[in-house]
Amino acid sequence: MNSSPLKCFASGVLPDKLPIALVNLRVLNVSGLCFAKEVDLCCALLLVTSSSNIEKIKMEMCYTSEVVSQSAMNLIDLVDYCNVTLDNLRELEMRNMGNMKPEMDFVKLILGNSPMLKKVGIVIDNRVAVNAEVKMLRELLQYQRASTNAKIIFERQ
Repeated sequence: MNSSPLKCFASGVLPDKLPIALVNLRVLNVSGLCFAKEVDLCCALLLVTSSSNIEKIKMEMCYTSEVVSQSAMNLIDLVDYCNVTLDNLRELEMRNMGNMKPEMDFVKLILGNSPMLKKVGIVIDNRVAVNAEVKMLRELLQYQRASTNAKIIFERQ
């Protein structure tokens, strides 16, 4: 799906969890996300944390040069995700990724809470400067991982 249906969650206050867990959701494939906007980040987090049996997450980001909102910038840091465990997640793929803190924090959250993770594919948008790309890669490699088998595949679009 594209990100438009996700925005329906954002009418009013977003819940911490969905009223019904998405236990049958195995693959989440979303395009057009922009984590510079708090609503997109919140909706993605809501779907992922409400899907205990999810096996694959594929996100195509919408590259933007707009300033990241302050609430989006610190959202993952401010919410306690220590009880979130994605026991069945095997693969994360993020395409068109920019050099934004919320995107990096999202990857960090997934790496730290997915003990069965095998593959993390990161495709950097070609508008990201090479020095920023190198900094992102260094940061990614330092993140704590719940799975010792998780391979990070990092490439430019």
